[in-house]
Amino acid sequence: MRVVIFAHPNFLDSTSMPLFVQLIEKGLRIRNVEVIKIFPQPLFFRVPCPKRFKKWLGYIDQLLIFPFVAWLKTRNFPANTIFIFGDQAQGPWVSGFAKRPHVIHCHDFLALRSSLGEISQNPVSATGKQYQQLIRRGFNHGKNFICISHRSKQDLLRFLRPPRSGPGARSAQRVELSICTYAACNGFSSACPGRCHWRGRRIPDAHRWQPVVQAPRWCFDHLCRLCTPHSGPAAFVDGGCAPNC
Repeated sequence: MRVVIFAHPNFLDSTSMPLFVQLIEKGLRIRNVEVIKIFPQPLFFRVPCPKRFKKWLGYIDQLLIFPFVAWLKTRNFPANTIFIFGDQAQGPWVSGFAKRPHVIHCHDFLALRSSLGEISQNPVSATGKQYQQLIRRGFNHGKNFICISHRSKQDLLRFLRPPRSGPGARSAQRVELSICTYAACNGFSSACPGRCHWRGRRIPDAHRWQPVVQAPRWCFDHLCRLCTPHSGPAAFVDGGCAPNC
């Protein structure tokens, strides 16, 4: 079986997301799964310019160049290839793979909630709000989701568009979610404390998320089952109901 994992570009100032993707990649490889990791390359980002413009050049690499490059690289992959999005912030890439077996990992929605004015401690610029809406529109193309916490599940349910009526409408049953973490699959068994700071600002207790750490030795098999093509509504298995945990 072949799995494609989407990762954030190396030129982003991020540590948690690369580690999360490495965790998934490691867990799949020890189960003899063929794993291909793809991520945006710094093409425009390498152009010499003042530092304040680097972010915008990075957006060109991520939003304009990479979706087409990713499609070119994977267009001839087998039909049962599973595409794993390591973060819901990769939403702008989802539409090109929404008809292929896929799953989107959802972490905290603090950035999106801030853009909607729900977290007053973190004001967001006008362009930042537009960017978050782009992400939201993107992950709304998805059909399969794995949330890392109950709070993330609650937020995702709010941010998914209500099902449309008429032919081709997404069934309301598709908005059930799978809740599991990969930590226990790789030897980590203790829950981490809630996230207390974000972008240098302290997060009030009401806005923190608590990771759901179970013992889902089944979760990689579950991921494959989740993405198996089917004719009916998407079937999501709740992490708390998994057998033999």
